[in-house]
Amino acid sequence: MSEINTSLYRKIAGDYLASFKGYDVFVYLKTDEENFMSQKRLRDCEVSSIDRSYLSQLNKLYDITFDDLKEKQVVIILDTTEFSEKETFTAILKQPEK
Repeated sequence: MSEINTSLYRKIAGDYLASFKGYDVFVYLKTDEENFMSQKRLRDCEVSSIDRSYLSQLNKLYDITFDDLKEKQVVIILDTTEFSEKETFTAILKQPEK
């Protein structure tokens, strides 16, 4: 991902997150690139055109964005790489109130 794309992503992500003022909590359902590709295949979505290095860089940007947001908002980050959809939902419900 080029420096221009990274900068544009951070601007768009910042604007998007700023539009959610007043929410109590953000939930970031994190996964790795392999699981993402697998889930997309299960949903019959085309994944062959997605470059894994792009996904890896995007994952890093999401990590940075949500780590920065944790200083201002309540953020729950769940690594759902090994979770089924039901396990993901259950993990969210088990989070303590903050």
